[in-house]
Amino acid sequence: MNVDANGSCLCESVRFSLAGEVTDFYLCHCKRCQKESGSAFTSSMFVSLESVEWISGIENVKRFELPEAQHFCLDFCVHCGSVVPYLSRNREFYIVPVGTLDDRFDLRPLKQLFWADRAPWYDDALQCPRYDGYK
Repeated sequence: MNVDANGSCLCESVRFSLAGEVTDFYLCHCKRCQKESGSAFTSSMFVSLESVEWISGIENVKRFELPEAQHFCLDFCVHCGSVVPYLSRNREFYIVPVGTLDDRFDLRPLKQLFWADRAPWYDDALQCPRYDGYK
C-alpha cells in the first residue's frame, strides 16, 4: 500500500507531505485513543521516517508522552491543538493521524484494535441517518 498526500493541522500552520509505503493502517478503539480523539476511535497510518516531509511549521509542534504508557504519545500544533504526524516512542517510524491528510486516497483500514473497548454508542451510531452537511 502506498500513499501520496499532503496534510496539515486545523489552522494550517503545520504542513507536511506524505509519500511512500504504508506499513499499517488501523482504527484504535482503546480508551486512550478515545480521549485523544474525543470520539470513538483514532485512525492511524504507519510509515517510514523517510515518508514524511515537513513543509512548514515544525517549530509549532509539541509532543506529549504519557509516562506510564509504553507506546502512547502524540504531537500537536501549539496554535490549534490538532494532532499531526508523530514519531513512535522508539523513534523508528511515523504514525500519521489519517484525519490530518488534506488529499483523498484509496487506502482502507486493515484492522480495528481494542474492539471490546469501543464506545458503547458506536454500533448504534453506524445506523443513524446520514447527511452531507449540517441538518
